[in-house]
Amino acid sequence: EKFRNIVMECMNTTLGEKPQSAIALTSFREPIQRTLSSIHQTCNKAFSKRSEAYQAACKRCSYEVEEDKNVWDKLVERTNTFFKGIALVSSMDIKGVQVMTIDTVDIDAFFSKLHSALLPHWNVSLSGIENSEALSRCNFGMTSSIFRALAPSEAIYRNLTIGI
Repeated sequence: EKFRNIVMECMNTTLGEKPQSAIALTSFREPIQRTLSSIHQTCNKAFSKRSEAYQAACKRCSYEVEEDKNVWDKLVERTNTFFKGIALVSSMDIKGVQVMTIDTVDIDAFFSKLHSALLPHWNVSLSGIENSEALSRCNFGMTSSIFRALAPSEAIYRNLTIGI
């Protein structure tokens, strides 16, 4: 809803009398990969800034430890909440706004093609910087319980990737 309100506000800000049009582009990542990356980021980056519960869970690095399941389930729920939001964004119907969603696996190729199409009018350099994932503390193993919990996100992901 916040994203919709931002887009609506932008569309209500007109420049002169010319009708406005816009593209709303949002990206998403396959839910299992997104959740696993979130776990790895939580456990391996800025570890000292995490709560005691997260630090303890990261040190044990296992879904099978009963006291840690709540920590991992929160990260799963973040993914499910994210995908519910993506589903809402992809179905936004605002006059003059074309909504595009793109899987992050395709984003480099998309922006390379866009960059080529815009040349020579726009001179934008692509950084090529990647987010390297260092697994110094926790190399988490996903469980079937987590896969089942991500079913709502997987369903939305499948619909997005086939264009529904």
